[in-house]
Amino acid sequence: MKRSLIAVIIFCILNTGSLQPQPKRDAAVATRIRAYLAPFAATGNLTGTVLVARNGQTIFEQSYGMANYEWQIPNSAKTRFHLASVSKPFTAAAILQLQEQGRLHVSDPISRYLPDYPQGDRISLDNLLTHTSGIPDINDLEDYDTFARSPHTLDQLVAKFASLPLDFQPGSQSRYSNSNYNLLAMIIERVSGQSYADYLRHPHLRSLWPAGHR
Repeated sequence: MKRSLIAVIIFCILNTGSLQPQPKRDAAVATRIRAYLAPFAATGNLTGTVLVARNGQTIFEQSYGMANYEWQIPNSAKTRFHLASVSKPFTAAAILQLQEQGRLHVSDPISRYLPDYPQGDRISLDNLLTHTSGIPDINDLEDYDTFARSPHTLDQLVAKFASLPLDFQPGSQSRYSNSNYNLLAMIIERVSGQSYADYLRHPHLRSLWPAGHR
């Protein structure tokens, strides 16, 4: 049986004006991170790879736990994890970049970019970003697991939930729904003229990844 969990840890490192050379400060930070994570790893509560970088330079990188318990294969920097919702911040960043470029605005209705989407004139991009659209979560559909394991396009993915009734009036509630970000990915493709994967290779988004880990 294979079990894997990706841990995403963000450290905010502040420059306190220390006169200590940068390499020594980075080494001290790495020591503190290692000490902080050690008890979680020792109790089996940390599985994955942790990487912390500053200005594109890796300060700390360490893997914990097993990629495959049956075969006793440990995690490493080369382990391929299920990215899952870690992609959502990059989707949101792409939307905001397109807004900065004047190519869309988060207050726009999704019908401006997806004119055939049902009730698209009632749902804004901001509703999608903040999970306030009322669109049902595709992951909750009974056949989703089977569908997800079979080859499909983004258009086919969106078609799975497009005709479903809204769970609530857009903007009236907040409820997590992966469908929101499926639609945002489609809007990125329509506005940029690139595939979602190609847009994520855009220089501005690539700069979010540490050097050597893109």
